[in-house]
Amino acid sequence: MSNSESVMIVGNWHWDIYEDALSEGFKHHGWKVIPFKTDDYLPNTWLSDQLIRTRCSILLSDLNASLLKKFETYLPGVVFLNRSDLILPKTLKRMKRIKPDSVLLLYHNDNPFTGGLLNITMRHYLSSITIADATLVYRPSNISDAEQYGAKRVELLLPYYLSYRHHPMSVEQHSDVVFIGHYEPDNRAAVLEYLIENGINLKIYGSRWENAQKKHKRLGEMAIGKKILGEKYSCLISSAKIALVFLSVKNRDGYTRRCFEIPACGTMMIAPRTPELEKFFTDGKEAVYYDSPEGLLRKIKYYLSHDEERMHIAEAGRDRCVRDGHDERNRVAQIIRIAEEIRSDSKSSDVII
Repeated sequence: MSNSESVMIVGNWHWDIYEDALSEGFKHHGWKVIPFKTDDYLPNTWLSDQLIRTRCSILLSDLNASLLKKFETYLPGVVFLNRSDLILPKTLKRMKRIKPDSVLLLYHNDNPFTGGLLNITMRHYLSSITIADATLVYRPSNISDAEQYGAKRVELLLPYYLSYRHHPMSVEQHSDVVFIGHYEPDNRAAVLEYLIENGINLKIYGSRWENAQKKHKRLGEMAIGKKILGEKYSCLISSAKIALVFLSVKNRDGYTRRCFEIPACGTMMIAPRTPELEKFFTDGKEAVYYDSPEGLLRKIKYYLSHDEERMHIAEAGRDRCVRDGHDERNRVAQIIRIAEEIRSDSKSSDVII
């Protein structure tokens, strides 16, 4: 295997839906994966952790020196920097001097372009955009954002479901409606409260719901499950007749990862209507969209009483999800194509005519 078919994946490796999933995807395509876990090189004290939140360059020096050392050891063909706000721009410049044909790719699934205080924690990432060979973005609106920061090339890299995890599970359906996700101070708590008040049998799982439970009586009276991960996540979705989606207002999302995970698990998805989602799944045939809390309630009640229609939509949604290739293997195939195109374009520009 040549070095061109090796990738160093740089990130914190906290959640297996990110770096681990991409690693599996690259291995599926025959690539060698070189993991670099940023947490392994950070000081481990409460004070240092608080200071690192400011992305102070001095505190990040050991981390970046270790990354460069590993880069020099393996000389990978591609470096995929996932949520790389701890990596300094000078580190990427040094990589390019050491191995000019190594393709450097930036990716961030949150929205690093929302401005304000976020610019402090994202400043190294934002300054690295002009150095990277390509900036891969999560949402269409970030394409122009990255271009304004001087990106050489911008590509949309959609979220994905995991082919080895998100699939229909042989479990009994024991809940009508489920929402699995964290709390954000948008309208999701009010919408869920409204559904409960109108008799919907609803189960909620996720983090940071404590404040919402203090403000909303019905939410406060129910037991909200903790964050669910792994196979249990797929089981919970599969065991529900309907799974809800809410979109992050903070990140200005038009879709989220669950918009692919839910259909892949074979459960009918109801989500806010967005132009982006309507391109992926046809309303009323492969998923269901709503425009207001009242419309959401009406559609939930309808599909809970029309089992055959609901199951047909769930099955069609999964078929569409699989057919259109929204899994991690296809996303990695896209990353590989981008890297190969960049490498090919670079060789072409080096040819003297």
